[in-house]
Amino acid sequence: MWRNDSMDSDVQNILLNPQNVDIKRKVEVVLKISYRFRDNLYHGNKEYDEINSYSTCFKKINEFVKLLLQDIENSDYLNDMTMRGD
Repeated sequence: MWRNDSMDSDVQNILLNPQNVDIKRKVEVVLKISYRFRDNLYHGNKEYDEINSYSTCFKKINEFVKLLLQDIENSDYLNDMTMRGD
């Protein structure tokens, strides 16, 4: 899962030292891990029997993304981005 590039070292550093990391960076890390997991699930080498081992992680990732999207929808985050021109 971990490749030797800057994204992975950033993720690894945050996972090893989460105490001094703000929530925005933690969310970014979870999304990066989720993306890599999804990429491995769909494009990686796997046997049919191994697919069940992905089930629990995939469910947790989907639940996290669902909650994140609900939080964004319930906040002024999208309005703030529109006002700033993001």
